[in-house]
Amino acid sequence: MTAVQRKRHLGDGERSLRAAAGGARLVLFPAAPGLYGRRTDDASWQAGFSWWEGCSLGDARRHARRLGQWIALPGQAGVTEGEDFPGFAALVSPAGDVTARLPDWREATLIVDIPPKLTGMPQDWEYLCTANPHDAATLTDHMNQMARRGWELLTVTSSARGETGTHLFFWRRPAGQHTG
Repeated sequence: MTAVQRKRHLGDGERSLRAAAGGARLVLFPAAPGLYGRRTDDASWQAGFSWWEGCSLGDARRHARRLGQWIALPGQAGVTEGEDFPGFAALVSPAGDVTARLPDWREATLIVDIPPKLTGMPQDWEYLCTANPHDAATLTDHMNQMARRGWELLTVTSSARGETGTHLFFWRRPAGQHTG
């Protein structure tokens, strides 16, 4: 996973990096937009929340559709010594639909089940352990054969007896999607 901070207004010499170009399927857009003036009642909190909801959701929905990416919006809520924060949390699909969200400005936790398609990872995996002697030629051949069969290498143990030992390989692949 790669994380990049991108500000709405870039300073001199700063540049924007695009998550879509890096293959990201989920973009996290955390924000702590401070509100001007203190919130003193529900109506003033609602006004600040409505402003931020419109800005953040509007941008997220537009970018999700444009880039074909999921966007998660975790926002700071509550009060600090010098600022009030409107809070807002939502998950937006690549189609621009809001799939989950918090209802208002109050501090809360939004818990979502991320669809397997979001991460590109299948729900079910099958695992395999193989062994191969410590020999450069057969190690390379073994690893290439496993990759052609759709196996992804998770880890490999060191040779138990040095140059004459055997390596154990631990693999995974999507369940039911490959043969061999």
